[in-house]
Amino acid sequence: MLHSLFRSRRWIAVPRGHTHRLSLSLPGVVPRQLELAVGLQLSRLSAASALGYCWQGGGDGQVEVWYWDESPQSETGLNESQVARGQPCPETLLRAEVPSGLSLIRCGRGFEAVFGRAGAIDKTRWFSSLPSDVDWAWFVQDTGLSPGDYPRPEPVVLPSLMQPSAQWSFHTSLRKPLARALQVGALAAALLGALACAAAVYDLKLTREVAQAEAQLAELGREASSARKLQDELDGIIARVGALSNVQPRVLQVQALARLASSGLIGEAQKVVLVEWEYRNDRVKMLFAVPPDHFVLGDFLADIEKTGVFSDIRLLPGTPGISVGLQAGLKRVSPIISLPPVADESVVATSSVSLSPLPGRK
Repeated sequence: MLHSLFRSRRWIAVPRGHTHRLSLSLPGVVPRQLELAVGLQLSRLSAASALGYCWQGGGDGQVEVWYWDESPQSETGLNESQVARGQPCPETLLRAEVPSGLSLIRCGRGFEAVFGRAGAIDKTRWFSSLPSDVDWAWFVQDTGLSPGDYPRPEPVVLPSLMQPSAQWSFHTSLRKPLARALQVGALAAALLGALACAAAVYDLKLTREVAQAEAQLAELGREASSARKLQDELDGIIARVGALSNVQPRVLQVQALARLASSGLIGEAQKVVLVEWEYRNDRVKMLFAVPPDHFVLGDFLADIEKTGVFSDIRLLPGTPGISVGLQAGLKRVSPIISLPPVADESVVATSSVSLSPLPGRK
């Protein structure tokens, strides 16, 4: 809970159009390692040189993440001088809790379509202007509901909040001002003083336990004729336990995204863009924006299959024009670190409800 002591008292709203949401599966990662684990996954999914992000952990290793570009050339306009006033935070998290069901929310710029479930966001999509009936029907269909039963509602404005929920943790790549660093340092010094006292007590207890263990080991050494063999077995067990503790679980869908990004099938050169990616029940749903001409569906499906990470590939019906929807299972692939480099460096691979915008959407 130490991170809550260092949270900024004031917040800088990052416009919804410049933020992206995704869910990561990070089973086995302890809370104190989530910041590093989330940052590592985002560095593989985004080509931005500097990212800000926030996260909150759910059940079964599921982590909800919002991230935004903090590089100097980004459109967010964030810089070090602004950080002196507070902590960057997605505009969505500085609004009141979303109602359950479908809503169309008016943002500072643009509109956000939201499907809420039990007070939490299940799906969201940003539009630069009021979405058309076709765009709204597409969003409703993506939530699993019938578009005919849910016509586009009138936009609403949710009340603003002074700060986001305390369940969110934040990271920014922008350098903190010196005054803030001094405040953190003073608080850290006070905490270290208290921790030093606790550490002294713990060290005394640990010393006594070690002394007792050493006495027991000496007694066993005097009684056992095979003390050396026993020690060798203990060393082997310790080595195996240490090796097991260093094993990190692989995130299957992140590996698939990395392989797809490195395949050369998507990018500016091919005029094929991955605009949506959803992983559920061991299957992934993908939506690609494709060029209106010189595009051969059969060749594209064959190339997708050649990546070696998808199985049981099926076409999705009812996708908008100049787009292709696929559903497939995922195969286990080699670790991400051994994959070849991305052929088209303009590709930005993400794992989000809304990865790359079609015209008028994000």
